[in-house]
Amino acid sequence: MSSKFNIVHCHTVSFSIIEKLVLLDESLKNHVWSHEMWSNELNSGLAVVSLFYQNEELAGFALWKVGAFGDVVDLLKIVIAPQFRRYGYGLELLKSGLQFISKYGVKKALLDVSVHNREALNLYKLLNFKILVERKAYYSNGENAFLMELNIT
Repeated sequence: MSSKFNIVHCHTVSFSIIEKLVLLDESLKNHVWSHEMWSNELNSGLAVVSLFYQNEELAGFALWKVGAFGDVVDLLKIVIAPQFRRYGYGLELLKSGLQFISKYGVKKALLDVSVHNREALNLYKLLNFKILVERKAYYSNGENAFLMELNIT
């Protein structure tokens, strides 16, 4: 896989980018958001989107939501297109996003992840996220999730 990639961070995105984000999100086949959920988050004024491009093709994203006081950020979603997985791009995307967000004074990152999503858990542990608690029946399908935290220095 070519290493020619680019990561862009933005607070607003065009409708055409939103459509691409929705399509990438649908590639997950679980925990997919509706257009309304996307619209609500992206229009909240608190969202930051990290866009990952591979050879000028949108190949992934991370969606962050900065808390009202600006010291905490929630990672709401991270998606890498199936054909670009297992090359370390998710790790690069998260590192870049955390570095970008830390410039705004964010001190802590939080995320929820399925207790069964071993790949994601391993990725987050590489970045030193720690499990705080297991949330019972967190997802609409009844699946449990871990709440994880990273202190950003």
